[in-house]
Amino acid sequence: MIIVKTLRAIVFVFGLIAFSSAYAQQPVPPPPQPAANGPSLEVTMKFIQDKLNEQGKIGYVEFLQNVSDGSTNPDTHTNEISNMVADPGQCRISYHRRATSQGQTYKDENDVFSLRDVQDIVIKPLEQYVTEWSAKNGQPNIICTSVSPAMTALIVRRPHGELNYFDFSDAALADRVAKALTHAVELCGGGNKDPF
Repeated sequence: MIIVKTLRAIVFVFGLIAFSSAYAQQPVPPPPQPAANGPSLEVTMKFIQDKLNEQGKIGYVEFLQNVSDGSTNPDTHTNEISNMVADPGQCRISYHRRATSQGQTYKDENDVFSLRDVQDIVIKPLEQYVTEWSAKNGQPNIICTSVSPAMTALIVRRPHGELNYFDFSDAALADRVAKALTHAVELCGGGNKDPF
């Protein structure tokens, strides 16, 4: 009798182990994604589109210095973003940019980028951006000492060193647009995928 009860207990334990093992191997659907915090993609993209289209033509003077010989050079710029379209259906931003330096047009082109490709968004004083751009483009001796009126650069960085940048005469607005762009990038599945 004790042997039969012991065998039943052993069979029960093995059956329970087999059932648990088989049950544990059943595919389990992933948990649902949490609802996105903040405005919808449509509302966010409309905000970005409206604010960048409202910028219009921006003019400013960069005061450049050659640290090799101490010479200085004021450089008058205009930058105009137009036809900005922030498309939530394709997670894409397209626009036309026309830029001049000393009255000469150096950029007059349509541009487009996918928010899925955006790695990060940075805002910084335009002086810093110009100085870094000069160094990156083979002129580390050229620094931008000041910009009049004060300007802020919003930089959208993508893979392989590609970027899009936008000038703002209002630093607070640049910060708001940067937050909206960051939110849109997150909703579109972009952002830096590098865990380190």
